[in-house]
Amino acid sequence: MAQLTALINAVKSLPRRVDTDAFRQFRHEIEGLTLLVLLRILEQTPATNRIAWVNLIAYIRDLAASFNVTEDDILVRVRSSAPHLLPQYNQVFNRNEPSPNNTDEDYIKLSNALGSLKKDNHALSFDSLCTFIESFTFDASNFTRVKNAKMYQVYHELSHPEKDEFMKAYLNFNYKKQLLVEEASQNIYKPISDSSKMIGFTALHKKWIQSWIQETSQRLQKCIENDAHFEKYAFIFNHLSPEHVVSLFLTHMLSSTVPKTHAKVFSLANAICRSLRKELTQADKVVFSPANLPIVLSSDHAMEFAYSIMNLVLEGCSLPETSEVNIQGDQEWERRVFRLSYAADEDSTVKFIRHGVIQIHPVVAEHFHIYQELFQAGSYNLPMLHPPKHWTSPRDGGFFSIPLPLVKSSEPNTSDAYMKKAHHTGQLSSVYQSVNALGACPWTINEFTLTAFSSLMKSPNAPGLPATLRPQIEKNTPKPKRASFACDDTYQSALASWRYIEAQNTRKLQDARNLRIYYTMVNRLAHGFAKRGEVLYLPHNMDFRGRVYPAVSFLSHQGEDLVRSLLMFWEAKPLGPHGYDWLVYHLANLFSKSKMTMEESKEFVANNRDAIVASATNPLEKDSWWLRADNPWQTLALCNEFKSIWSFSGGVSTYTSRIPVHQDGSCNGLQHYAALGADKAAAHAVNVLPEEKMQDVYMAVLGLVREKMDALQAADTEGSDEANANTSKSFIHETESTEGDTPKAQAALARMALPLLSRKLIKQTVMTTVYGVTQYGASKQVKRRIDEALDDMPSATMSSSERSRLASFISKHILSCISDLFAGAKLIQNWLVDNCTRCIQAYDARDFPNKEKVEFFSGAHFRPMMWTSLSGFPVIQMYRKRILRVISTPLQTLVLNDDARIAPIDELKSRNGMAPNFIHSIDAIHLLMTCLGAKTQNITFASVHDSFWTHPSEVAVLSGIIREEFARLHSSGIIDNLRQDLAYINRNSFQLVWVNIGEHTEFTGELKTLREGYSEVSAKKLSEKRLNTCLGLELRDNSRINALVDKFKPTVIWQPSASGSPFIYDESSLPQAVQTKISLKTHMPLLVPVKILEAPAVGTLDIQSVLESKYFFS
Repeated sequence: MAQLTALINAVKSLPRRVDTDAFRQFRHEIEGLTLLVLLRILEQTPATNRIAWVNLIAYIRDLAASFNVTEDDILVRVRSSAPHLLPQYNQVFNRNEPSPNNTDEDYIKLSNALGSLKKDNHALSFDSLCTFIESFTFDASNFTRVKNAKMYQVYHELSHPEKDEFMKAYLNFNYKKQLLVEEASQNIYKPISDSSKMIGFTALHKKWIQSWIQETSQRLQKCIENDAHFEKYAFIFNHLSPEHVVSLFLTHMLSSTVPKTHAKVFSLANAICRSLRKELTQADKVVFSPANLPIVLSSDHAMEFAYSIMNLVLEGCSLPETSEVNIQGDQEWERRVFRLSYAADEDSTVKFIRHGVIQIHPVVAEHFHIYQELFQAGSYNLPMLHPPKHWTSPRDGGFFSIPLPLVKSSEPNTSDAYMKKAHHTGQLSSVYQSVNALGACPWTINEFTLTAFSSLMKSPNAPGLPATLRPQIEKNTPKPKRASFACDDTYQSALASWRYIEAQNTRKLQDARNLRIYYTMVNRLAHGFAKRGEVLYLPHNMDFRGRVYPAVSFLSHQGEDLVRSLLMFWEAKPLGPHGYDWLVYHLANLFSKSKMTMEESKEFVANNRDAIVASATNPLEKDSWWLRADNPWQTLALCNEFKSIWSFSGGVSTYTSRIPVHQDGSCNGLQHYAALGADKAAAHAVNVLPEEKMQDVYMAVLGLVREKMDALQAADTEGSDEANANTSKSFIHETESTEGDTPKAQAALARMALPLLSRKLIKQTVMTTVYGVTQYGASKQVKRRIDEALDDMPSATMSSSERSRLASFISKHILSCISDLFAGAKLIQNWLVDNCTRCIQAYDARDFPNKEKVEFFSGAHFRPMMWTSLSGFPVIQMYRKRILRVISTPLQTLVLNDDARIAPIDELKSRNGMAPNFIHSIDAIHLLMTCLGAKTQNITFASVHDSFWTHPSEVAVLSGIIREEFARLHSSGIIDNLRQDLAYINRNSFQLVWVNIGEHTEFTGELKTLREGYSEVSAKKLSEKRLNTCLGLELRDNSRINALVDKFKPTVIWQPSASGSPFIYDESSLPQAVQTKISLKTHMPLLVPVKILEAPAVGTLDIQSVLESKYFFS
């Protein structure tokens, strides 16, 4: 009790006048934790000890009042962190809050069932969780006589009143089940210490594991007793035994390294920390509640602890000296199971950055790779069994117990601050409605495609599965020997080629292994939902641009073709008069990427009717028709649907279907640009204008590229065709440093490009140019297509460097042709980027509330680019440079981002991201508007960005909504609204500009005199340091500077980058460059109010025309 009294006195003595949000939040957490501790003591105090019991209740009330913590604040904390303390809460505050589930019969049964699947240390494998989902289901016997009927079939066969009654009872049961699934899914792993129960584990492997755990645990115990470094982590071992901790670490280290032979140390430590926190929370839900964990075990301390334990595992795990395993060439490993090494980051575009990695002994990897359950460790957000919790604030929605932000952000604290302001003003109401509607769409599993998927998974080389699962490996390539080569240069070249092939083979095998693990988990989870035809829901959240995504780890309709085919709508609806035609149209366009009209689609399906039926009847048949489709798995699902329709005894219009039909935008980003610029030519190219024939923007661009290549080839008249062909490749080498600017070189490259040009080659670049693809990115895209084309030509001999050179040449002309076709889009892009530069380089005194010193000449800026979309959603580009901090651990030095310090904005990323992010924010608004329109019309709606899904019978209705909302969106003056919004955001902001001293002597003279009079500036000579002080003063009161500018009206010059040309600073959308070099000797710096550029001129497109365009979304 003395320790408790000391704790409370310490909490009471916390300063209450420290005026920072971080400290207030810290104090609030400490006070909340203290009250929970007291409620826990009350729980342990016998009611028979009446005096102590009554005194403690009174004390808790008084303490809460002194902390200024409301009853509701305490209730929120109790519900989220310690719901078992609700009875004590009710006693203290005379409330009658119900305790959730504790006495509910269904919940108790479900909880016991889940508990029976857990291991002794409370661990749960992924397979066990799926077993729980499929085996413990709602009893529908009151609604159907069919035993083990699928839930969606039970629902379908009921009358409307009965459906409501069924769903109420079914979802009430599923809610309780969902709470348990959420808790269990956040710490999935089958501990390696449980190897005795792991299918397939041999006696040898069990022996290894036992020795590793025993040796490492003994080392850890010694460290706990003798090593001061571990003293601060002693509290962890009050809740988890050393053996438990070692087993957890060893499980994660094996699961991460066996599939790929190595794992990045930082990523591995992060995953272990998440799992460790879940284990601690399981051990004590009060002390280690989500709210308290950052205080009890901070991120830095958790990472340091993880690195320390990993170091012990590296030291404690070794292969025993035994004849049971042949270990050859082990000198470099010295029988260690793991070792620390360094490797290039596969996900980084920077070739020379290397990261610390944990490697596993190849013999151990080979022995353990068959244990699939070992590789499924992690924290997963699974599809829900109950409609998601409605979003009512930026941090309250989606899952019931898993924390989920409405907006995913790299700077959650900054993002939360802006989102809270938007929430309090009510401007997020339509966003909440839309995201809630998307999450409320019920789905179920398509058992037909799941069965085919399961069958094919049994054969690693089966067609229909992604090609990466069956990689083409160049086998038995002998390592070059020096003696076989005449000189060292040719030997080194051959050796480098061999190493490249070996690295590629290893990478392909690792990718195949990882993909198989992923598909195994998808398959298992789908079976869990499919066995009883369960309903499932996909909670959604958003990225910083307002784009929505299902917030699940896998099994969502935003997955790849195979995963999409596993999902269908829960509710079946009659096809009606036109639904069959839309299924026909959908099948034809899933089969081929070249869009077909309705008439062409009908002809296609009629001509392939026998193949469609055969595909559905025998989907595993070799060379089955569906395997030739561009989207084979969704095609297979449609084949089965048509087989069912054609064998249906009733009228086609009465056939009920669950298959979604998609309507996709015709290069949707360019459609938005065409509408923004009211550009008729661009609108025609992307089907915004009504036309009798569907326009293909990719073919339009391809035609322009071919014209340019023909013209370049015709310009070169020297030599015969044969001579030109022979010299083409040589010009690639000759022009590498000159960009191929000679007519002969250009002609040679054009001649090589023409046979390779295709719709497929240019499509990705056309699609992504609207989202800011660079010349480098476009070149990589084209290079991939060239590789694919030439790999199918055995006679092709073009080297990788030659292909890269040709790709750069082609991509440059693709981008040029797109600019020609979409000139209006380029104007808008430039306008967006130029305004972005002005905004992020602006200064506002409100950004420096504590009057910090502002470095005006450092080139560093700290305000992110932001704007408010028409939906009320605040878009904030969190592109910052990194500020690092270093933590020393026994394993290695850990370098982390320093989140406590604000890093400068990465201006290059901000400018490059502005145009694509703005277009993404607009297509996000169109999606949300369409979603609300569909909700108003009471039709099914789901989406994958610019692909909108509904039932076949509701396609026509949705088609009208899509067009109406697009016209309404682009009739709202988007660019003018953005300009006004940027002007409002920057209403108190200033730009650092310059005035030429020689050209404006009177103005600069008065300005100099004014500044010399500042009391903070003690000398007459205004050095850079003193000018910086002057600008800091003027940032807070710029009235006298503004008056001088109004009086003399000097030409002010702005230089947005140190290496770029300066411009006259005004509002013109066509900035005027100035030929001058700015320096403190020739120019005077000053601050002027930020000016937002005038909107660029637009065309004469009538956006209402889109209402009549049948190919706009199709």
